[in-house]
Amino acid sequence: MLRPPQLLALALAFTLLACAAEDTSRWTGATVRDSAGVTIVENAGVYPVRDADWSVSATPLARVDGDPGDGGGLYRFLGAIRLPSGTLVVNQAGGTELLFLRADGSRVRTLEASGSGPGEFRRLGLWSVVPAPDGGVAALDIELGKVLVLDSVGHFVRELSLERGPGQPRLHGVLPDGSFVVTYSGASELRDGVSRRAIDVARHAADGTLAGVLETFQGRGSYSVLLDGRRLNPPVPLEAEPTIGVAGDAIHVNDGRSGEIRVYTAHGTLSRIVRRTNPARAVTDADIDTYTEDLVGVQGSPADRVAVRMMLASAPRPTEQPAFYQMVVDGDGYLFTTEPGCPDRLVCWNVYDPEGSFISALDVPQGTGILQVGSDYLLGLTFPEVSVPVLTIHALQRR
Repeated sequence: MLRPPQLLALALAFTLLACAAEDTSRWTGATVRDSAGVTIVENAGVYPVRDADWSVSATPLARVDGDPGDGGGLYRFLGAIRLPSGTLVVNQAGGTELLFLRADGSRVRTLEASGSGPGEFRRLGLWSVVPAPDGGVAALDIELGKVLVLDSVGHFVRELSLERGPGQPRLHGVLPDGSFVVTYSGASELRDGVSRRAIDVARHAADGTLAGVLETFQGRGSYSVLLDGRRLNPPVPLEAEPTIGVAGDAIHVNDGRSGEIRVYTAHGTLSRIVRRTNPARAVTDADIDTYTEDLVGVQGSPADRVAVRMMLASAPRPTEQPAFYQMVVDGDGYLFTTEPGCPDRLVCWNVYDPEGSFISALDVPQGTGILQVGSDYLLGLTFPEVSVPVLTIHALQRR
């Protein structure tokens, strides 16, 4: 029987299992123009071109599923990053434990929720541990509404309180001037059996004050289903969450639906729009069947497999796939996106240069989501079973 904590793991796994069918389009080049001081880059027909200078190792350089010294795997996982020093920082135990790990999984340091004093925290948010510009870590405590700044081995540096916006916060990145980007997920609105939350993308100054809201849009939908006497609210299949990436002094925003990635300066000025202009892809019966089988395949027991089939049988069905399922921005501003329409695999990763022009499709190992991209590596996340996350580090060759 599915347990409520598994729903978060299901939501994470959903982001790795986007379906795509064959597309016969080809790369026809990017067009660049200016509109009222905003650079607009339009990309059409970006499949299935591959640049031989871009590749990912099929076998990971390292695989981390917990500290080999304590025999336990990662649990109640809420995110991970890799620091320039090579240290992995893992947010787990539902946000009450922050692990600093070597590449072999052995512990450098463990921080546990302990209170509300300086350097202490109560509960860190989902995906709310991010690299700091100085090589350390910034982490958002969603209960206390403060950001902790730590060095590369977890020692306390400073903290600041947020002037909070409306809703549940999530930290997305820290800019070189010390300002940072937070989204706020507001109250749900129910329409046609699907609940969605309004999401504000906000900038905060280095002292925590709210500097402004860049955009507001609707999040990924969820629906209600009764299983074994429990009311569950899983995400709608084949929809995407809005994604935000921070690289250098630029903020990248995609609303989870459109084919636009909007790029803002650190001061909140729109400077560039990157567009994928391929026609929207309709959701087919084959897409739904593949999506269902992928999710059923990572369940740990026959009972859970039956429960997932029942849950998806009553799911709302979107008419179109989003243009982007996921977006990751590296430190130099290269965009890595998951998109529908790849001819030879379910998940299709593409790379765009810092100006927004398509470079290449990228063969990422099947079932691997990208959490972070470095100069010569990818930090990946896989789910051998839906509640069993495994971190992988893959070599990245790039132009």
